[in-house]
Amino acid sequence: MTLSESFSLLLTRIQPLPAETEAAEQHLGTIKTRLQTVFDLVDCKRTGSYARSTSIRDFSDTDLFPVFRKNNFTRADTLINSDTALGNIRQDLVDRYP
Repeated sequence: MTLSESFSLLLTRIQPLPAETEAAEQHLGTIKTRLQTVFDLVDCKRTGSYARSTSIRDFSDTDLFPVFRKNNFTRADTLINSDTALGNIRQDLVDRYP
């Protein structure tokens, strides 16, 4: 087997299976919907290896970059700290996806 053939074989073995890709798409969709429902979401982008189509089967995760409006993280016209903001997001997602 040539080096080129070996490399091609490796690529086919590490590509995510269609079922994995579909499951990831569905999961990201439900997370985005949840964030839109609870928070004032401006945008939600996929990032990382999944977005670049360079993810590896059974290894790579899927990254999501939500963009929120400032009003989600203010109390009495003052910004809350980032730990509190992330904690609020995390808690909401944990409540939905235990």
